[in-house]
Amino acid sequence: AFVVREQDRWPLFASTQLSVDPYTAQPLRTETYADFNSGRKVRTWLRFLHTGEALGWPGQLIAALASFGAVFLVYTGYSLSWRRFFPRRQARAVATPVAPPESPESKTHAA
Repeated sequence: AFVVREQDRWPLFASTQLSVDPYTAQPLRTETYADFNSGRKVRTWLRFLHTGEALGWPGQLIAALASFGAVFLVYTGYSLSWRRFFPRRQARAVATPVAPPESPESKTHAA
């Protein structure tokens, strides 16, 4: 079986599949993209939509942004788990200030 791809075809990934008899080299079957059933066409589109190749550079840009989003989700997951398993040290409780003892002189002035 051979797969033949032409440059100026739409969709860009459309191909012709040629099956050849291995003993006589006679073509047994030729199947073009137009001959595919609907399910096979959808599967073909999904593969190239997944990688961003189906829509040219705009599709690749969308795929790149989605990939960056996935990396960001991994980062946030690790940072949340890090904070959960390794909490920051708690600040020591600050003791309330104790009033200085009253001197005998201050008692005499108050009276």
